[in-house]
Amino acid sequence: SAAEVTAGLNAEIERLRAENERLRRSQDEQRKRDAQARATKQPTEEDLSHRALLEEAHDMARMMAGIPKGAVAKAKEKAKAEAKARAAAEDKARAAAEAKRMKAAANAKIKAKERAEA
Repeated sequence: SAAEVTAGLNAEIERLRAENERLRRSQDEQRKRDAQARATKQPTEEDLSHRALLEEAHDMARMMAGIPKGAVAKAKEKAKAEAKARAAAEDKARAAAEAKRMKAAANAKIKAKERAEA
């Protein structure tokens, strides 16, 4: 009958409204989690899946190029160690130059004092 069809349609409309509301709440919660993650600089679920896809693509490219798995990490470590050594050498050179400059300034003061006393 028409009343049964109407009642069935109304029930279906209510079920869809409830489902819609549940999905909306779920999206709101996900947005909140993402915003919180951004605020605390934690990666969002989207960031994590994106990162996983990138890593997979890098692995595929690396395998296709015939580069062994640890080679990239080893190269990065080596580069890091070399950069550290270079920075230490630069610091040492800077300190030596500063010491030389200070020694020259001290000698100049001594000479100036000797001239003043002469």
